[in-house]
Amino acid sequence: MNKFYIIGLLLSCLCMAQCATNPVTGEAELAFISEEQEISMGKQYYGPTIQSFDGIYPDQGAQKYINDVGQKLAHLGHRPNLNYEFKIVNTSQVNAFALPGGKICITRGLLTQMNHESQLAAVLGHEIGHVTARHAVRAMSRQMIWGGLFNLGAIALETKNVENRQAMLALGSVGLQAGLAKYGRDQEIQSDELGMSYMTRAHYDPKGALETFELLQKLQTREASFIDAMFASHPPSQERVANAKALISTEYALVAKRPDNIQTTKQFKKLSEKLKREEPFYKEHDEGIKVANEGRWNDAITHFQKALKGKPNEALFHADIGYVYMMRKEFETSKTHLRKAIQAYPDFFKPSFFLGYLKYQTKDYAGAKTDLLKADQIIPGVPQLRLILGESYEQSGDVHTAVEYYKYVYQADPEGEVGRVAARHLLRLGVLRKK
Repeated sequence: MNKFYIIGLLLSCLCMAQCATNPVTGEAELAFISEEQEISMGKQYYGPTIQSFDGIYPDQGAQKYINDVGQKLAHLGHRPNLNYEFKIVNTSQVNAFALPGGKICITRGLLTQMNHESQLAAVLGHEIGHVTARHAVRAMSRQMIWGGLFNLGAIALETKNVENRQAMLALGSVGLQAGLAKYGRDQEIQSDELGMSYMTRAHYDPKGALETFELLQKLQTREASFIDAMFASHPPSQERVANAKALISTEYALVAKRPDNIQTTKQFKKLSEKLKREEPFYKEHDEGIKVANEGRWNDAITHFQKALKGKPNEALFHADIGYVYMMRKEFETSKTHLRKAIQAYPDFFKPSFFLGYLKYQTKDYAGAKTDLLKADQIIPGVPQLRLILGESYEQSGDVHTAVEYYKYVYQADPEGEVGRVAARHLLRLGVLRKK
């Protein structure tokens, strides 16, 4: 390649960048993404990200409480004018993460491990730190989040239509983890320090941060696989623990002795007690997922039924047992559970997706279109879903609409299995020509 072309390309990229002031450091830095774009990206990916962690934890009071704690911290940070949102996502994974523009989530699994509100404040403060320092934006300037967004494929489903092939649907979470920004050592330390600053300004005991880092290290030693996702984006480090200890003994020495420091609250205790009561039911569900992914459908149903006995209105449990009954070709029982999941949580991706696929399997193409279109509104553009949707339109006689979906899938996944299936459809219909 001509060296002048390369130089020209680099200069073009630099021209696209803007010079922005980092809100935390006050220093000028190159930014390929403006604040307006940052906010827009956060809004765009927030819904799909939440769905990828099995949706919202079903407790409005708990959601309000987490948001209230987060807002208190965020308004003491370096970017108080952002429209922050804080949610609990309904997965047993131990994790917390921030999207650009102030969209922050903490998992049910991480909350279950905590003992004090000051620990919660430390985690939320840390994630706010990533937002205020624009860490995700800088990471996404190098690699946009959409790459690897939908890592669907926990289980292979046999789909029979014009051509036999495998359609990959997810029984577990719709794995977005690969798409979340991963931070380096300096960024993690900076966010730790920012989080401690924000939490102490809100009168939380700074020792909550140290307790959190120590808790995560213990969990990693005891249940390494249980928190793999946490450390994919938040690498553990003895240095972080040591840094927190040093800050508490120096910069926050007087603050740590304040008599009005908040360690915990009645609201936190109430939520913590509820989560610990529910933990056995979610463990049954998680075990059901594990054995289902091994094709042990009867064992999976046993675990899911135990989970439902403890929490009969949990949409997540109904969605996944409905999936297993579908795999066993017990379609009416599957429909019953999937409809209960949708009734309990209308904006939950999985049950609408599964129900649409079930109707497709049973040749109810009109019904399949209705449920798949709804799922496509919740998480737009999943190639696997749009392939089945296109086939449903074709089977209903609407070839024109089917072709549009096949084109999308072929362009979105040209090298993957679903992309190759879409290409075969387009070849068969005369839209593509053999090379």
